Amino acid sequence: MLVGRFATILPALALAGSLAQKRIVPASSASLPVASPLFVIMLVGTVIIVGALTFFPVFVLGPILDHLLLATGRTF
Repeated sequence: MLVGRFATILPALALAGSLAQKRIVPASSASLPVASPLFVIMLVGTVIIVGALTFFPVFVLGPILDHLLLATGRTF
């Protein structure tokens, strides 16, 4: 258990150290500022899409299962 814990912590710390040593790149026309309404809309849209895709299979398979059970004469 101890080895498994350190096997995930050490690469994460190495990645954090390498990211901390990177130089700061000045903002350009290709960068997306995080204090803009566009960023907020894209973030909220992504959260809604991922959340919808999480529940979509349940919404689709529920009525299909209900129809198949009704066809065999079983109900809930």
